[in-house]
Amino acid sequence: MRTFRKSKNTLLILILVITGANLLQIIFTELLMDEAYYVYFSRELSWGYFDHPPMVAFLIHLGSSILPAEAGVRLFSPFIYALSLILLWDLVDHPLKGKHPWLFFWFTGSLALLSAFGFFMLPDTPLILFGILLVWVYKRHLNNPDLLTMVGMGLCMAAMMYSKYQGALFITFLLLSRPQNFKDGKIWGAIILALILYLPHLWWLYDNDLVSLRYHLVERANSAYHPRFTLHYLLNMIALGGLAFPLVYFAVVKAPVKNAVDRGLKTVFYGFILFFLISSFNRKTQIQWVNLVHIPLVLFTYRYALNHLHFRKWLYRLSAATVVLLTFLRLAMVFPQLSPVPLETHGNKEWTRELYEKTGGLPVVFHNSYRDAATYAFYTGARVFSLNDVGYRQNQFDIDHSETPLRNKPVVLLSQDPVSNASITYTRPFKHKEWYGMVIDSFVNYSKLQFNLDNREFATGIPDEFTAQLHNPYPETIPLRKLRIEGITYDDNRKIIDTFVLKTGDPEIVLPPGKSAELRFSLPGKKKPIKASYFHIGLGHYDFKPGFEGNMVNINPVERDP
Repeated sequence: MRTFRKSKNTLLILILVITGANLLQIIFTELLMDEAYYVYFSRELSWGYFDHPPMVAFLIHLGSSILPAEAGVRLFSPFIYALSLILLWDLVDHPLKGKHPWLFFWFTGSLALLSAFGFFMLPDTPLILFGILLVWVYKRHLNNPDLLTMVGMGLCMAAMMYSKYQGALFITFLLLSRPQNFKDGKIWGAIILALILYLPHLWWLYDNDLVSLRYHLVERANSAYHPRFTLHYLLNMIALGGLAFPLVYFAVVKAPVKNAVDRGLKTVFYGFILFFLISSFNRKTQIQWVNLVHIPLVLFTYRYALNHLHFRKWLYRLSAATVVLLTFLRLAMVFPQLSPVPLETHGNKEWTRELYEKTGGLPVVFHNSYRDAATYAFYTGARVFSLNDVGYRQNQFDIDHSETPLRNKPVVLLSQDPVSNASITYTRPFKHKEWYGMVIDSFVNYSKLQFNLDNREFATGIPDEFTAQLHNPYPETIPLRKLRIEGITYDDNRKIIDTFVLKTGDPEIVLPPGKSAELRFSLPGKKKPIKASYFHIGLGHYDFKPGFEGNMVNINPVERDP
């Protein structure tokens, strides 16, 4: 008993130490650009955002109301991480765990991505906590099903889904691992409660044309297979386990299944591995997509180490070596002189201040860079907008109202494309990104206009003439002659084939505020698309490619004479 109490005290001290280190890290480390993007979310709380559900925005908003600057953005990260470790420790059922708190400390600290959530505020930070908490409550439900565990599971499921959409996979795999779950009325009660709590986000998705789901499930899955996608995925899985990755995956595979919780965690492990392996056949995957695999990795590896002395010794050594390397990296994030190359957390205050001085504090419109825009806004407080076209991707700037205060006002327009009349230039240290800018006396943008094409007109290919509905949501009359309307063709993998200006029958048409008009378009006489699988209409702004103003229609590939 004395040894067990001593181990609990040791673990508590270790968690307090790492929490203290994380609190220092959140103060002295500049923001990641993704974090700045989530800060941009938090400026206007909503039930959803283009890329993610709202949990990360809510935590940032709450933290920033307590503390300023980076510390406020990340205020809850160290405490979320500490609670995650405590719950993981409690989930380990083994008589020897009390003798090896240091092993638990070294091993969890060696998992780079997991430990990073102790000081970065990202959607995965709360996702990991609520995933662990769901397993913790689920375990208690299996031993003693009652109303309290039902409500607890429902809250955890909803919280996971409000953190990141990958939560749905975790919940599905965990419940599928035990067929009896679907005969359990309290499990169904938890699912129904979670869905009720999730209704505000579901309504937000409906109200925004399922924009998030379309982006994650369709628009990202649009690449022809390339072996590097799968290789990249496999390398990410290696990186997930750190230097001890051979031991980690060996332990998960070899660890016996002792109960329903183990079976659920094994199902989560193999389910995530296979799901995203298959996903690598049509897109480049990202390491954070499989973050929830950390839960079975920690629990099975630590338990296996307690049972096998030789394995335990090597896990100690490799984990400690990894922690030393990660400690150096964490210091390098704060002190640029320790890193041979600029990191994402280096020089953001300097380049944003320099750009602010060059622009004279005018609002800045970034072409195809929501991350730069959000970072600049965080460190300067200036108004920003990201003007996105089909050469990039849509993001939160496409669906919110950040353009409204800038319309018909002086702005600085920045692009990575060199321009002859650029009056402003600057270089961002991270990845040596060069920008060229000019002052626009009156910023004009119509990216909220929406074209609607009828799929039936494109059943046999792109016709020489077709009709489109155009809706004007702006509170101003818009003459059609002000618009550069272009067609965009895509191949089977939604890679752009060509863009070309479309002709309209009556360019003198005007669109009153809030009204729609039916327009007739024709292809340019000498511009016939040779082959295409998808087509949509967009508006060209300034000298950039057209944007995302129209719905995409699926067409049968057609061959035409050039």
